[in-house]
This record gives sequence, structure tokens and C-alpha cells, in this order.
Amino acid sequence: MDFAIGIDLGGTFIKGGVISQKGECLLEKSTPTESHLGGETIFKNIRHLCQNLRDEFSEGTIKSMGIGTPGLVDQEKGGVVSGAHNLPGWLNFPFIHLLKADFSLPVFAHNDVTMMTYGEYLIGAGKGATNLICITLGTGIGGGFILNKSLYEGSSKYAGEVGHMKIRHNGRSCTCGSKGCWEAHASASALVQRAKEKKIYKENENSGKIIFEKVKQKDPASIKLLKSYISDLALGVSNLLNIFNPDIFVIGGGLSGASNQFFEPLQKKVQDKTMEAAFNACCIKPAILGNKAGMIGSALFSLNQS
Repeated sequence: MDFAIGIDLGGTFIKGGVISQKGECLLEKSTPTESHLGGETIFKNIRHLCQNLRDEFSEGTIKSMGIGTPGLVDQEKGGVVSGAHNLPGWLNFPFIHLLKADFSLPVFAHNDVTMMTYGEYLIGAGKGATNLICITLGTGIGGGFILNKSLYEGSSKYAGEVGHMKIRHNGRSCTCGSKGCWEAHASASALVQRAKEKKIYKENENSGKIIFEKVKQKDPASIKLLKSYISDLALGVSNLLNIFNPDIFVIGGGLSGASNQFFEPLQKKVQDKTMEAAFNACCIKPAILGNKAGMIGSALFSLNQS
């Protein structure tokens, strides 16, 4: 059986694993990203992690490497050509070419949320879908698409920037410089920021999940905020259902694990805002691969490309 190394590059940690063709994670390791030290250090840490993973297996067992990274990747240029704002010095750093030279293996890289989507599609919550949309709620809202059983990348491979879909005219300011973007209202970070503005959170409280505890305690301000947040999140989900008519819609990120407090009211709001035929055709569910989705998707993508 062939194996691949899958890497999920994050702003704080780099996660890596050796993945089988069936999507089994045989070995998993992680290392700090040290992004503040720049592109050379980020690359050094990726290379060191890949070396540690490969050293655990006999020569010739590892057939390829896959890297999931923030930003837009140009495979021919060998790196990220747009985005990745949280990784100083990573833009235009030719990590693909350097890893190929160091390991003498095929190396493929893609956007991290796209790789998460690919993993969930092949062996996770989206398995068996014909048309799948996957989003992740974090600092922003990233998205990935499987359309007619194929990964959809767009004409410039920039498909999936769903967080910058506008849901408000002149709404909350977004990091992109615009206003009213979906992620400015409905990302996990937006929920935390809104809670702090309403004095529901203390300044040192930075987890979106805290709101659910406060709702359990029947705090009126928390209940009102969560209702508003879910309504904003549902608006974007509804737009995507009406446009793409998927059969499965997967939601990842920490908030997706908040059980009935999150999914039941979200489903109801989405139903209220969506065309009946589009809603009835789709199953909305949480991601199931957790923090392994990116590295599993990256590894399987590399095996399927090579």
C-alpha cells in the first residue's frame, strides 16, 4: 500500500501525518510554526517535520507529499501567491520546489480549507456526496467545493472565499477592507468580538464556545446575541444552498461541535431562508475529521495527483 505525508500549516502549529491510501493516519506529529520568524523558519520547520515523519518508515514507502496552506497556491511557481496574511515572509516563498529537491518526491500544495474539504469528501462527513460544500468557522470563514464529484477550484483557483460574500450593506468592517462580509458577522472570531462589544465576554475570554455556557445559564444578553449570530450564519449558508444546490453541507471549526445549541436553531433558520427544494435536498452536518482533516486531505490529494 502507498503512503503519503500530509501537512496542515497553521499560524501557530504545523500538523503532519503519514496517511494511507484509505485515509488512515498511521503517524502524527506537530511542531510550532514560529511564523513571526519569517518564511525561512516556517519552511525549516516543515522540512524538519517531514523528515521526522519519513524517518519512521522504510525507504520507498512514502510516495508523495501534500501541503495545505493558507492562501492561494500556484503549483508551477512553487508557493503561495496571494493571501496567507498571518504568515510573514510566506508569500512567494518557493517551498514546493525546495521540498521536491530535498526529498526527491512529488509535492503538491493547495489551500488549507480546500484540503479539509477534500478530506471530508473522501472519508469524512461528505463521503458519498455528488455536490458538497464545506466551510470552516475560525478567524474567518473559509470554504471548499466538490461539484459533480470533482474538486472545484475556479478559473484562478481562488474559489472558496465564501467569507467575503456580502450579507449586509455597509455592515461590520472586514479585514479585507470591505464592509458587510459574511465572516465579519459570522466567523468564530466575529462572535467573540461581538460578545466583547456587548460586555458579555471579558477581555481575556476568546473562545466562541463560552457563549453556549452563558446561554445555558439563561443570560438574556447571551441568548439574544447567539440568536443574532446564528441568523447571520444561516443567511450565508442559505445563499450557498440556493446557488449551488448541494446534497451535503459540512461545517467545521470549534463552534460546529456545540451540539444542539448550535445545529438545531441553525437548521431552522437556514430552512426559513432557503428555497424549499434546495433545503430538502441537502443534509447539513458537522465535520467529523477534526484537526486531522487538513493533513488527511492534503496527503490523499497528493497521492491522487501523482
